[in-house]
Amino acid sequence: MRQPLKHLHELFEPDLRSEAFARLEGASLRRKTVADHHREIEAVRMSDRVPETIRGEFETVRNLYLYSWFVYEFTVPAILYAHALIEKTIKEKCVRCSVPLDGVRGLRNLLELAVSEGWLINADFRHAREEMSLAVEPWYSPWLRSRPRYLPDGTDFCERLAESLPKIRNMGAHGEAGLGFPASALHLIEICASIANALFRDSPDAVPPEAGRAG
Repeated sequence: MRQPLKHLHELFEPDLRSEAFARLEGASLRRKTVADHHREIEAVRMSDRVPETIRGEFETVRNLYLYSWFVYEFTVPAILYAHALIEKTIKEKCVRCSVPLDGVRGLRNLLELAVSEGWLINADFRHAREEMSLAVEPWYSPWLRSRPRYLPDGTDFCERLAESLPKIRNMGAHGEAGLGFPASALHLIEICASIANALFRDSPDAVPPEAGRAG
């Protein structure tokens, strides 16, 4: 089901699919609200050390995700814009570090370059850290403990991103992707922020924000 152009009086009515999700609070479920949706994306931030031009475009990504509450399909352009911004961020890092881009084209090659330059490691990504903690904490079930470990100073999680992100981007760019779940879109936006925060963590330009979910 695709959302047709809304009538003027419907502009601020939520997409029915947005309200189909639930939140678990204690032992009970409640319907997800626009406040929940806003809180999720507001918490995903880029450090002030990331160049202002990158941070400015990231606000477009965040707004696309935010307004997907009213038009569910906005999750797709949010994902595509996030992927494009990852490419731009890595290229900007290369320019600032005088790393040549001769022959380096496409998202996968750029991500692989960022890993080979030592700019990205597993510890830069929240989800890699979460999976690692699930693997080592003794009170979890054996199934959870058997999940792959991502050592903080390793790059295997980053290498998986270099392989998977271009495939996801290409599916959307070539019209092969269906509608993404908001949680999946949020995860990819977090990855975008985490990459930028990692690439510019040593920048002396500014102090990173005290709060921020990503990275």
